[in-house]
Amino acid sequence: MKLDKIDQQILTLLQKQGRMTNAKLSKQVGLSAASALERVKKLERAGVINGYHAGVDYSAVGIGLVVLVEVTLARHRQDAVKQFIEAVQPVEQILDCHHVSGKADFLLHVVAKDIAHYEDFILETLSALPGLQHIESMVVLSTVKQSDAVPLYVEP
Repeated sequence: MKLDKIDQQILTLLQKQGRMTNAKLSKQVGLSAASALERVKKLERAGVINGYHAGVDYSAVGIGLVVLVEVTLARHRQDAVKQFIEAVQPVEQILDCHHVSGKADFLLHVVAKDIAHYEDFILETLSALPGLQHIESMVVLSTVKQSDAVPLYVEP
């Protein structure tokens, strides 16, 4: 799908304020409400907009620890990689799982209530995942930048 300048404006605005009313959105991009809504629907159907979410403050919901975990698999065969990818899907403490290049095979973004909860997670959940060879944890001391907004590198 080719994105024009108005599509890009819509994406930029909705990334900053996903709950913006259609009336406000249409006014900001200079379209009628019906035209703006049709543009948004078109972006959703094409998969450019793939969902909406509420940002949640970790500490407000009892999360006191964020950990980045490097995982190295014992085997690098296609079946071993697929098996690991399938196994992480239902684990709610793993917010993100990235298949990466470098010394590790995967980088996980993990949250826990506290260090004891994280220790239980390592012993009971993570170490039980198939094909693990090595786990290295990096506790996040503070987050100095966090954004879900994606820069738009498309030509209008």
